[in-house]
Amino acid sequence: MATETYIGKGSIYLEEVGGTTGLLPVGNAPKLEFGFEEDKKSLQDFESEGGGEVDSVSIITGVTGAATLNSFSIDNLTKLLRGTSDSDSGGMPSSTETSTAYHGALVLFGQLASKSVAITVTNVGATTTYVEGTDYSVKNTGILILADGSITDGSDIEVSYTTAAQMSVEALTSSAKKYRLVFDGLNDADGGSPIRVEAFIVKLDPVSTMALITEDFAAQELTFSVIKDETKTGAGKSKYFIAIKQ
Repeated sequence: MATETYIGKGSIYLEEVGGTTGLLPVGNAPKLEFGFEEDKKSLQDFESEGGGEVDSVSIITGVTGAATLNSFSIDNLTKLLRGTSDSDSGGMPSSTETSTAYHGALVLFGQLASKSVAITVTNVGATTTYVEGTDYSVKNTGILILADGSITDGSDIEVSYTTAAQMSVEALTSSAKKYRLVFDGLNDADGGSPIRVEAFIVKLDPVSTMALITEDFAAQELTFSVIKDETKTGAGKSKYFIAIKQ
């Protein structure tokens, strides 16, 4: 009998059940695995010295899965955070935003600002224009008020900028959705022979943690449950998933 070994690589796709987007890739993923929860009942041997097991029954009570995602795409974040997403092409002047300025404090922009277009900061009424580097410094999502500048502590200022192209996710605005999961894979130990695994219905678990400051490329753990698909019928047909290899 020939020895068959396996080194798996490939792409993962998710499609919302009843949705209209089709199978969307989740990007580079260094891990995908399935697990099985078991309820095992054993009958001990009470007649023999040393005991042992006379019989046992094993019932599979659940099928779970886990994947590690390297891609923090807006689509992945929407799924992971059970949210809704929106996008803005940017390039439009913002409405003048009025904020109270405190020395050493950050004044947030209402939207993300384009870094290629100058930001204008004035007093209310725009009779005085403040100077970047002297009165304030520009940060990633706002301006920091400098204590030794000419902006009075606690005064109101007006900020104008050009919006950047941006995407947003409103977290925890949707209930858990059902997806079809497809692994379009290959066996690197067998000349790249194709492998396909299809889980008919999965439910994604909410993320337990999400790292925002990291020293290395971030990776997000995604766990899910494989749900029975009652539409799959016929003798020998799985209601959970199917695996096909060359």
